[in-house]
Amino acid sequence: MDTTIIITGIMALCSIICAIVTILTVTRNKGKDCKENGEQTGNMLSELGFIKSGVEDIKGQLRRHDDIFMRMSERVTAVEESAKQAHLRINRMEENKHE
Repeated sequence: MDTTIIITGIMALCSIICAIVTILTVTRNKGKDCKENGEQTGNMLSELGFIKSGVEDIKGQLRRHDDIFMRMSERVTAVEESAKQAHLRINRMEENKHE
């Protein structure tokens, strides 16, 4: 009977040691997982920040191009009006020349 008690005691001791090792491993892995998750989240947020600043730069450039296009459009309209007036004057000059 003494051997049964000793074997049972050894098995109980092994079970306790396994439980402690499991708890320590889970705790360690949980901390490691949290750290890795935090690093990934931080990297993702910084990447999103870079993307956001890039989009804002593109929007600013687009606004500047829109302004340039509008000014050029106004200038083309003015040149078209000027050309139209010049054609009218040339036509009048030709009519006066033929008379």
